[in-house]
Amino acid sequence: MKGSSLRKVLVTFQFAISIFLIVVTGIVYLQINYCRNLNVGFDKSHLLVLGTSLDLRSRYDQLRTELLSNPHIVNAGASSRVPPGNLSSSLRARPEGVPVDQQRGMQTVWTDYDFIETIGLELTAGRSFRRDFPADATSGFILNEAAVREIGWTNEEAIDKTFGSSEIKDWENGQWENRDGKVIGVLKDFHFESLKQEIIPTVYFIAPYMAWNYVIRIKSQDLSGTLSFIESKWKQFNPESPFEYTFVDENFAQLYLNEERQGKIFGVFSGLAIFIACLGLIGLASFTAERRKKEIGIRKVLGASGFNLIFLLSKDFAWLVIFAFAIAAPISWIIMKKWLEDFAYQVPVGVSVFVFSGLFALMIAWITVSTQTAKAAFRNPAKVIRNE
Repeated sequence: MKGSSLRKVLVTFQFAISIFLIVVTGIVYLQINYCRNLNVGFDKSHLLVLGTSLDLRSRYDQLRTELLSNPHIVNAGASSRVPPGNLSSSLRARPEGVPVDQQRGMQTVWTDYDFIETIGLELTAGRSFRRDFPADATSGFILNEAAVREIGWTNEEAIDKTFGSSEIKDWENGQWENRDGKVIGVLKDFHFESLKQEIIPTVYFIAPYMAWNYVIRIKSQDLSGTLSFIESKWKQFNPESPFEYTFVDENFAQLYLNEERQGKIFGVFSGLAIFIACLGLIGLASFTAERRKKEIGIRKVLGASGFNLIFLLSKDFAWLVIFAFAIAAPISWIIMKKWLEDFAYQVPVGVSVFVFSGLFALMIAWITVSTQTAKAAFRNPAKVIRNE
């Protein structure tokens, strides 16, 4: 009897591990799919990114004109950062009406006139940078909604508010300079960084000398031909540098490779854990069936069917899986809730993933036990009783 109890405890423990790993694998994959399929706030497909050099920046307008001569190139812009890059350039902002001791730092993105339109960002108020407004180049600022909320304005109130900073570096002369002007537009919040980070207050202004990333929106038709055209223009204007490019959607996908690897590892281990648990269950079921073979024979003589006997022998093992689920579910919930805290934006995790894991483990256990108990249930009772 002691041996039987120990076997049951071990099988319950094995299935608890299995259910735990199934839940973990399910939540990891749900979060990865959530991150990859969430609308980041702009169309990230067919956006090509090129890094540039200091020499090429002075000839960027010429390069852009050449690129736009290709009908398969929709638009091109330049910026200091391109999604999903890290926003790591902060400035001390001077918004209108905010006391000096309450002014806070904001992340900075240096752009040209065309970056916002090339990316396809949406404005909720005001307008974007325009070449027919010369003042935009020296005194125009565009804020995202997070920045507007941080200041305490509404989107509409922000337009034409004075805004400035004394922490803007002119990389042409190496000096820090003041820049004062007005807010001309408010960008709808979008995900510039990974979903592990919240959308943070960000200010955009024109500074072509700091825009060291070129972003080009291309059409899906004749992709290889368009890339060859871009490469030829790159070599024409920048022969010293290799032609190296990435795509924004692929860069977003790269952000979650570690989590995807974790999901695959957990998936493999959950499969191994279920396999080992089933081995233990086979042994326990065979042992139980052998111990109760006389009872099974008598029940068959008295009219019990084979399927009735399979159910009779299997139901006890179902309780082991239920006990295992009761152990694994709260533990996996606590651990995965902690894991999800690394993401500012999380997939809503309901009871379905836990119910599925429990039912899946129960189904596997039932099939495993049934295959073993069926041998005893359909055995000739006369031989069993005679031997006894």
